Amino acid sequence: YWEQDQHTKVILLYLETIVDPPRFRRIAERVGRRKPIIALKAGRTEAGQSAAGSHTAALATNDKVVDALFTQCGVIQAKTLEEFLSLATGLSNQPLPQGRRVGILTNSGGPGVLCADSCAAEGLLVPNFSQGTQSALASFLSPMAAFRNPVDVIGFATEDQHAGAVETMLTSDELDALIIVHVSVRPKDNQPAAEGIVRGVRAARQTGHKQPVYLCWMAEGDLDRSFIVDGEVIPTYKHPEIPARIIRQALTYEAWRKQPAGHIPPYTDIDLVTAREICAKALADRGPGWLTTKETHALL
Repeated sequence: YWEQDQHTKVILLYLETIVDPPRFRRIAERVGRRKPIIALKAGRTEAGQSAAGSHTAALATNDKVVDALFTQCGVIQAKTLEEFLSLATGLSNQPLPQGRRVGILTNSGGPGVLCADSCAAEGLLVPNFSQGTQSALASFLSPMAAFRNPVDVIGFATEDQHAGAVETMLTSDELDALIIVHVSVRPKDNQPAAEGIVRGVRAARQTGHKQPVYLCWMAEGDLDRSFIVDGEVIPTYKHPEIPARIIRQALTYEAWRKQPAGHIPPYTDIDLVTAREICAKALADRGPGWLTTKETHALL
């Protein structure tokens, strides 16, 4: 249904078990070529599996098997509910990044450093800007600002400075994605900063620069602000580490989507009865552990 629904951009799944893995794989591989599928797999521990069984009467699927299945069929796996919902807003509202180069724009050094650390931990690049881009930023930002990347416009940057920094970074052709980290210094600065960010994104979009933009908005008393640029939603998050995870997951998904589709040959002579008997006998004789070489050959 979601595959055919034109209003559905991203598919979210909460799963405790996968009843029919082959059917799941066939459908997920086909649908995932067109729309990202994000799954939150519960029951990853013995405690979680026990809880899942108590309310669904179903065995939670083995975690390693699920990881392998999701990797094969391109399903994006979230580890927490926060990541689950963050991926949903990020992938449904922004284009997929085309590379690992990330620009960070902040008005506060500490959160900018945390964001840069997160990017590095996710295998992303935070490259220094060219001298030309740094000179362009220096022409309108404070002398106390940092221009290399992360770009720190300092706490009292004006609306025009925010707009100019966003536009300059996005139009530099040196980035594949932009993360903006804003911390409230004075409540009265939030509105001009927000308007400057929207202006900068709009100006870049009008010149054909479509890199994804993610915003960490840590503005006390103004946390629920929405950022919409000519119908395009700029997703906002509470913590500076979240956008890096979204970009890394998006890149992994895009790499999978560009791979040629695999082919699983059909097997019509599988003898599941005998296979189960081999395993059941080994368990009854010795308990959990390795099959012997003879048993393994018989099973295969």
